[in-house]
Amino acid sequence: MAKSTVKFDFTRLNKIIPNVRKEFNKPTSLFKIKAIILKQILTGVSPVRGKKFQKYSDSYKKAIKKGKYSKEGKKVSPRNLKLSGDMLKTLDVKATIKDIIIKFTHELAEVHNKLGTRYGKVRRRLLPTESGEKFNTKIDSVIKDQLEIAVKKTVAKLK
Repeated sequence: MAKSTVKFDFTRLNKIIPNVRKEFNKPTSLFKIKAIILKQILTGVSPVRGKKFQKYSDSYKKAIKKGKYSKEGKKVSPRNLKLSGDMLKTLDVKATIKDIIIKFTHELAEVHNKLGTRYGKVRRRLLPTESGEKFNTKIDSVIKDQLEIAVKKTVAKLK
C-alpha cells in the first residue's frame, strides 16, 4: 500500500515575521503603547510591574498644600510625576528593524528612574530598565493586543 504524502510550501509563511514587524511598527500601535504608559504614570501607577510610586516627603507635601506648585496644578495624590509636564512630554516610542525602543529623553527621568530624587534618593520607576523587570499588566496587555492585531492583519493579507 502506498503512503500518502503532503508537502506544504512555507515560503509564504517565512514572510510573516517581517510583515508582522512592519504592521506592529506603524504609528498607531506605537501611539497606543505610549498613551498607556503615560496614562499609568498620570494616574499614579508605576509602569514597572510590582513597583509603586513612593509617597512624597512631608516637606514636599507641605509645600504642595501651601500652594507652592498651584500654578502647575500639583496635588499630593496621585503621585504622577507631572509638575510642568516637560519630562513626560519626552517619552519616545519608536521602532527599529528589530526592536521597539521606549525611553524618556529628559534628564529628570534618569533621576526618578535610576538615581533617586533629593536627599532620600527616592526612586519612582518609570520604565523597566533593570534586569528581570517588566511592564505592569495593563501596559503588557496593550503591547500584546497590538501584536495580535498586527498578526491578524498580516495573516489576512496572505489569503
